[in-house]
Amino acid sequence: MTLFALTNARPIYRYSSAAGHRSAYPSYCGQWTISWPIGKPCVVRFAPHDSHSAATDVYPPSFPARVNKCVEMMAGIISDGAWKVAFPGRAKHAGPWLLQERPKGFGGAHGTRHLYNMQGGKVFEVDLLALVPCTSNEHENAVKLEIPALGEATNHAVLYVPKHEAQVLAKALDCLPWSSLSWSLHRGLKDVLLAHGKPVMNQYRVQLASGFQAGVLASRAALIERGWASEFVDGPMASMAKSAILSGSGNSGDVVRIVVAIVECLLQRVGMVDKVNLDRTDFWSRQLETSSSSGLAAFSAGEQFRAADMDILVALTKFFVLEWSQDLDYQLYHDLPVEILLA
Repeated sequence: MTLFALTNARPIYRYSSAAGHRSAYPSYCGQWTISWPIGKPCVVRFAPHDSHSAATDVYPPSFPARVNKCVEMMAGIISDGAWKVAFPGRAKHAGPWLLQERPKGFGGAHGTRHLYNMQGGKVFEVDLLALVPCTSNEHENAVKLEIPALGEATNHAVLYVPKHEAQVLAKALDCLPWSSLSWSLHRGLKDVLLAHGKPVMNQYRVQLASGFQAGVLASRAALIERGWASEFVDGPMASMAKSAILSGSGNSGDVVRIVVAIVECLLQRVGMVDKVNLDRTDFWSRQLETSSSSGLAAFSAGEQFRAADMDILVALTKFFVLEWSQDLDYQLYHDLPVEILLA
């Protein structure tokens, strides 16, 4: 599970019968397959991509990845120091539902706590956001969201978010971890945070996309120094970044690496690498107090901008990575035995 999360794997095929179990998970780094014939060992195999080579690849050959954050995102947990909150699974029906915080409630939840515990996490340290059935008078003054749902009757559910829980969601968005690659993550976390943050992201989307297009030219030297091919930086890189931002969703680790690299080179260019905590912003919490979408005018015009604007840029870049991340069913370990061979 950890290797799947590190390589940004997602499910495409699963088959179980009297003969055994087979499944396939393509990832950014290659193809994972699981084969467990009845009466024989369960074998997980990895086949690296053969389409990448030093002679033809325009991307840097390596990028950083953090095991602890990959595990947390797969388990549906956002953390900031001692503060940790776990998200509920996908809604089981149309609802309506009410989002309710339960302090240190993760240890009593049915969901990813077993996986998080097996990965070395301490479930008793984690708060829980739970989906509870909503009565007619419980959602007064609450924000109404529409989230994906399971079941054949409908594929969407209504979720009401009270004021306190809205503050928790804002903090969770501010504490999204920085990543050079899209996540393989908990679908409940993705459902709720995307529904909560999408209206704000849409207010900034055009300005943000224009800024990334201008940022490639301004950071050309830094990008080439990091290993990006000069012909790629001078050619399609800017348009790819702009198109990815405007699309609002997708499935490509390559474009995520492009957008993240532009921000990191911008930080380097303005001398703020050591002054900005990429894992912690204040933007989303401030949005609860004001709905203003100002702050990125200088960035979109390719001009010098203030340090305060960097907080907005980092927060929206992390949300973009969330938009381009894939679901990974955290319960897939139920299909497998305790002992697995890695080939």
